[in-house]
Amino acid sequence: MANDDSFLEALSKCIAKVRGDIEAAAGAVTLGAIRESFDAGKFKSTLFKDSLGVAVSPKLEHKALAINAPLNRALEDTLLAFFKAVGSEVGLPSHGQLEKDFLKGLDVKGVKAFRELKIVSNLLVKFSVSFLEYAIKEDRWAEIGYLGPRGARVKPPKVIIENNIAMTKAVCPPAFQKTNPPHRFFNPEYEALMDAKNKLLRDNIKDIDEYPQGYEADIVIIGTGPGGAAAAYALSREGKGKKIVVLERGDLYTSDDFNQKERDMVPALYQWPGFRLTDEFGVAVLQGNLVGGTAVLNHGICYEVPRHVTVDWKEADGTDEKDIATQLKVGGCYEKVKEMINYHPIEKFALNKNAQVLLRGLKELKEEDELSHVFEYHSRNTNAKIKPGDKAGHMHDLSCTGCGFCPLACRYDRKQTPLITFVPAAIENGLNGVGGNEVRVYKRAEVDKLLHKDGKVRGVSIKGSGMEIKAKTVIVSCGAINSARLLMRSGVENEHLGRHISLHPSPLVFARFKDEKIYADWGVPMAASYNEYQFPKPDETFKDGFGYILETIYSHPATTALTMPLATLRERMKDYENMASVAIILHDKPVGEIKKLDPLFTCISYKMDNGDKIKLRHAIKTAARIYLKAGATEVFTSHEKELVFRNEADLAKADSCSFEPGDIL
Repeated sequence: MANDDSFLEALSKCIAKVRGDIEAAAGAVTLGAIRESFDAGKFKSTLFKDSLGVAVSPKLEHKALAINAPLNRALEDTLLAFFKAVGSEVGLPSHGQLEKDFLKGLDVKGVKAFRELKIVSNLLVKFSVSFLEYAIKEDRWAEIGYLGPRGARVKPPKVIIENNIAMTKAVCPPAFQKTNPPHRFFNPEYEALMDAKNKLLRDNIKDIDEYPQGYEADIVIIGTGPGGAAAAYALSREGKGKKIVVLERGDLYTSDDFNQKERDMVPALYQWPGFRLTDEFGVAVLQGNLVGGTAVLNHGICYEVPRHVTVDWKEADGTDEKDIATQLKVGGCYEKVKEMINYHPIEKFALNKNAQVLLRGLKELKEEDELSHVFEYHSRNTNAKIKPGDKAGHMHDLSCTGCGFCPLACRYDRKQTPLITFVPAAIENGLNGVGGNEVRVYKRAEVDKLLHKDGKVRGVSIKGSGMEIKAKTVIVSCGAINSARLLMRSGVENEHLGRHISLHPSPLVFARFKDEKIYADWGVPMAASYNEYQFPKPDETFKDGFGYILETIYSHPATTALTMPLATLRERMKDYENMASVAIILHDKPVGEIKKLDPLFTCISYKMDNGDKIKLRHAIKTAARIYLKAGATEVFTSHEKELVFRNEADLAKADSCSFEPGDIL
């Protein structure tokens, strides 16, 4: 039935009707490519290259083209689900039949399937428009005021120095500016350390195909993110004569590869290029897919776990043990990790314009005593340090460069991720025979199942190869979602497995400043946040005793475009350089559950708790009030049907805004 061209044609006409103003959001070339692909029931594997004639860098070409693979599969999976839901129950619609008449013939199950198809169609169109228009078409950058990759600059342009980053006033010593190659940042000695570290990684992280036949490990660690990498490092120091094998599903990329371009970095570094959605397509889950894990792609913000949170866990579990925060402090774990990653508070002078705008609005409100706010300067792991134990650099030339490309990985190796700290340190310990240990790290090594019998683990099997790696101990550290999926695939039984998942849904609130350039993508991202009653006394809004955080964040053009309403995407992006934004961070209810093991695209069932929706509405109003006080011409959310605030009277609109799938991503 999926091959019935007349049905596909009729279905595509129905969906074209509900797409809204796609013509306004996409140019003729882009729209033609999308329509052609959709009507064919799939996205062409060559869409990104052939439709615009744009070539990408040779090393990353397959990755850039592979961005269409999840789109292709997502659309095919959704169509297939729709066919299954309605195909045997209603007659096929005739050519040109209107959507209203078409829906009359569907039962409840069919209507739900069609609604989901409309949502995913909208997302696929928006994804394609965003990347084709703002990541691949570099000539579009000048139109929106985007200054592009910073790699070739040793200093920000004059407009940024004058309007944005206070830290750039501490001019780098001239001797450090004469570096070779010029795109490296300031310090030749540090560059030499970077090169040595990158070579160490390339020489010693092998493809799984090179795993020696018959080699048996004592310990297998699955995942090279913060958990797995830290475990590998700790065991490489303290184990005695152990054979430690570390497996990473993703590929190896180093600072030499991080070119700061969304078109290359997003498909190369993210799993399902940032497009892994919950089953009702309401929340996008961002996960790294490379050595070092998602930490390579985050913004370098470091929190100690609040005791309020761990006590809540303890009470929920009903245990008699000390709460985790206390255990971590008493055991010295925090101090060990802080030293390893060079944890330090951000300097107040380093706030970028995006954060300065938020602070400005808060000061205006404080004068009126309308908010009992806390403006928090974050702690980060960004001062330069290559080797564990070596003295960290605290001079200006070795600090965070303020380039703003944290989510596309740090080109200057300032963000102290597992790729710089734990992974190379574990490898060096193995090479030096510390404790008589061997350490082997393998990439492109996706574990299919744990091998176990009678309650004892025997090793792991590698997906797609039939390879089995024997081990008496296996550490599963591949993230909350993928760890649970692996255990479920392996036949591990536990009533809580795959349940109680929190996703921290983070809708954005944007502010447009008509006569003020913000350049929010420049500078230290997420340098600060506003905490609204982070742990308030329970009341009607905060019944569980948890509040929210407004985190200063901004993205590069294609990612920003993804959060804009499709109908007004083009118009909003014209104000890219004039906008500020925050993300709303919740301690959300753990309502997520992994139900399906086969479809990778929709990985979790997640329906937001009603209490969390109340908090989000409160947060939107708070953010809007702050921005209006700061001088914003208008404030708007990332809803598909724009929610716009231009004055205090408009704030009531937030009381009824929806957070259902399709309304907001």
